[in-house]
Amino acid sequence: MPPLSTLFQERTMLLDLFSTILFALLLVVARFVVRRMIVARQDLPPEVRRRWQVTLRNSILLTFLLGLVFIWGHEIRTLAVSLVAIAAAIVLATKELILCLIGGIYRTSSRVFDIGDVVEIGSTRGKVVDRNLLSTTLLVSGSTAAGRLATIPNSLLLNQPVFNDALFGDYTLQLITIPLPTGADWQRAEALLLAAGEAECAPYLSHVSDHAAHVERHRALDVPSVAPRVRLKLPDHEHMELQLQVPLPINGRLSAEQRILHAFMSAWQAPSANAPLAS
Repeated sequence: MPPLSTLFQERTMLLDLFSTILFALLLVVARFVVRRMIVARQDLPPEVRRRWQVTLRNSILLTFLLGLVFIWGHEIRTLAVSLVAIAAAIVLATKELILCLIGGIYRTSSRVFDIGDVVEIGSTRGKVVDRNLLSTTLLVSGSTAAGRLATIPNSLLLNQPVFNDALFGDYTLQLITIPLPTGADWQRAEALLLAAGEAECAPYLSHVSDHAAHVERHRALDVPSVAPRVRLKLPDHEHMELQLQVPLPINGRLSAEQRILHAFMSAWQAPSANAPLAS
């Protein structure tokens, strides 16, 4: 013998089905009667009778739908709860995929970067070589993974800052850090580092300066100076840092940085140097 709960559910559904059929028949009869009454009103213009018939049809349809909601209210609530639970499970299972799609739409709509731009997303820096709705592929540079391809999910674009080096066209402002002990001749090191940076960027410095001025005029931006400069930092009481900011070409940036470091080290380790670099 089936359980009482099953019998009760079956009886409830049969009762709802019977009520739906009876309600539909009543509406059909009511529509027939009222329509006959409207058609019989020959004293009214045809447009008015037609408008009343359309209103009657729409009213009957709306009443039928409201009646279905009232009759099947419990079943509809149960179905809605089930659909919500299924939708929540689908969202949880595909959360990362949905975030990647949203990140791809955000990247496309806001034009954060384009193919060929050098960007930094999170801790990964490189040139954009491919992109789609789910991911962005970078040719990594400036790390132990240099020369390798990194595929980054677009979901990171929603919670990580994206740095783009496209402001100066084919050039970027590179920061080169030199650590020194506090007892070293930092003034001499500063002069040598600045001279190495100026010698490296001398062939194209005027071009970069003109491009920066153009950007400043047309984008109303306060563009920083592109001329090489050295900043002094004191991270602790035992060490200091010299930071060279210098414009370098995006393509060949690492090679240019190495030339600057080689020139500085050659001059710093000359016999007149007072102290070695800190390890």
